[in-house]
Amino acid sequence: MMNTRKWIPVVGCVLLSRLWAAAAWAAPSLTAGTASGQPGTAVSLPIRFDPGAASVLSLQFSLTLPPSLSTGSIAPSSLLTAAGKGVSANRKGNTWTFIIFGLNQNVISAGPLLTAQMMIAPGASAGTLKVPVSSVVYADPKGVSIPPGAAKGGAVTVLAASPRASPPLPQASPTTKPS
Repeated sequence: MMNTRKWIPVVGCVLLSRLWAAAAWAAPSLTAGTASGQPGTAVSLPIRFDPGAASVLSLQFSLTLPPSLSTGSIAPSSLLTAAGKGVSANRKGNTWTFIIFGLNQNVISAGPLLTAQMMIAPGASAGTLKVPVSSVVYADPKGVSIPPGAAKGGAVTVLAASPRASPPLPQASPTTKPS
């Protein structure tokens, strides 16, 4: 006769490890996109969301801005508007924190979440500025925290400033000789 006591812990561990692997695979993810512009201009950085297999009711995350970027306006996507969600943002130091919430039980679908407008400093050097995503927190309809999945930061490419165009030189009028 087989001893089932030895098999139960083994089978239980195998099932739990598969469940954890599936949960990690289906976890929500947040991705910041890319933008580019010249010094002294505004750029719009898109933020995308995928709830995976989770039902996400609200979320919070932060973007860390390099010194050459400053905060601008925020445009929630039609996806958030349709779900009846609002966006609140606050900047402290170089951290720009976003809270997405609503006084309803509507979950947030996959797709574009919002666009964060930033200003590139007038004296910024050409190159790529990384904008990391951090401090991601998700909540389900019961207010229970959902373990975050992947969070991918974005980048702003500062293009070389275009040379200032010189005004055209006045053209000399043709000289005519009296006849």
